[in-house]
Amino acid sequence: MKNKTIIILLFVLFPLVVSLACTCGLLPIGRDKGEEAEEAVIIVTEEVVQEEVTENIPTVEEIEPIETEETIEPTEDEMVVLSPEDYLIREKDNWATIEDGFFVAFELTNQTQDLILTGVEYEIKLLDSNGEEIDTDWYTFPYVFPQQTTGVFYQSSLSDEDPPIETIEITHSFEDSMDAADYPNPLSAENIKIWEGNVWPIVTGVVKNADSKIYTDIRASILCYNQAGEIIGGGYEYTDFVLGEDQIGFHTYIDTYDEVDTMEVFPMLTYSSYEYEDTEEYRGRLSIVDKNFYMSTMDYLYGGAIIQNNLEDEFIKDAIMVVTYYDSDGYVTGFGSQYIDYICPGESLGVSPILTSQPKGATSAGYDIYLFPGELAEDFELTENIFQTNATELIGDYNDEVKINFTNTYSKQVTDVDIYVLVYDSNGVIIGGGNSYYDEPIPAGGSAEYEVYVSYNDDYSVAEIEAWVVPSYWTSFE
Repeated sequence: MKNKTIIILLFVLFPLVVSLACTCGLLPIGRDKGEEAEEAVIIVTEEVVQEEVTENIPTVEEIEPIETEETIEPTEDEMVVLSPEDYLIREKDNWATIEDGFFVAFELTNQTQDLILTGVEYEIKLLDSNGEEIDTDWYTFPYVFPQQTTGVFYQSSLSDEDPPIETIEITHSFEDSMDAADYPNPLSAENIKIWEGNVWPIVTGVVKNADSKIYTDIRASILCYNQAGEIIGGGYEYTDFVLGEDQIGFHTYIDTYDEVDTMEVFPMLTYSSYEYEDTEEYRGRLSIVDKNFYMSTMDYLYGGAIIQNNLEDEFIKDAIMVVTYYDSDGYVTGFGSQYIDYICPGESLGVSPILTSQPKGATSAGYDIYLFPGELAEDFELTENIFQTNATELIGDYNDEVKINFTNTYSKQVTDVDIYVLVYDSNGVIIGGGNSYYDEPIPAGGSAEYEVYVSYNDDYSVAEIEAWVVPSYWTSFE
């Protein structure tokens, strides 16, 4: 048994009957919800204070094993039936003031064997000695699957005018429940590792998807525990997508306030999550026709890739490219992503995402590139790219800027465009690049110039430059 630092002073239970929460546009898409198992809102509010509790823990010698001839599984009648107020429990509450702020942490677990809890919400209130609210935080998860646990780690700063925190009040609830028979939890996390960072610790890992569908906008909550099992750090990161029956890496900074003994990562669907049929036709909208990513002698990460729109008559919008570096043991050592507003019909686009620095002691052995094909840009004003690149020039004291001259060939004035650049060595190998945007009006038939910062290993010399000017979300035609 582990020492507990929390005593529950107040416990109030309010069962409420509410209607089914609307989850239009959310997961599961195209699945039957099944019969409603319960229509209940379960709210549990507890006031949490810190107090040391000492328990007598028997030594190994004091524990006598019980001999049994065989293990007998409980019958259906003997199985414990949970009441709705026990479906969702909160454990391992912990909070503390730290420097000029505070943190609050806990776990939420769906204890049921066969129910998905929907609309799972928590609220945290920080109270002063008069019971007045100092700060508050809340979040709602659309689904918590059977036996699934999620972690919460919230921290913030306090101003000099704020009174001291006296108590923390935490409320958790769920709106409804549904049969989980046809909808198992698709997400898990593996290869989790904490690294030393220059300022904050770095946590990397992979989110795995067991389903054949693509899922987007996944929240990975992170909790760190000390030897006593107390939560002493954490954070969270959002993963843009994970392809069907595949995985994708993440890399994020966390905060810790004691020596970390163990760590857990809890990937969760969110209210922004959507699912897509991961078909060959869908993935085939985009392809990578050239790529090169590498680690420099100083352990920095560089590179770029050219993405091809294989649809000859459709603009593609909201595509995402993700690059994940791994070491020889499969741990994530670097990460970069690029959101792409539009890729023109039948054309290519060069992308060089901003890449994270490798953690101390990490050595990348390879990388993977993942493409989310996005959506078709229906009812778009254009049928082809209207921007023509006229000239490029490498400039700057460190040869780290590219000046681009381009022309608007459209019959209307255009405002706001995206600019992408790749740079190559003398062998035609991509060594880096960059991207930016130009937001000045460009008259019909008019030209403009702009400078874009490019990142590449300075052990190389730039021998060739390629630039693309394309519409952005903010492009307007007048």
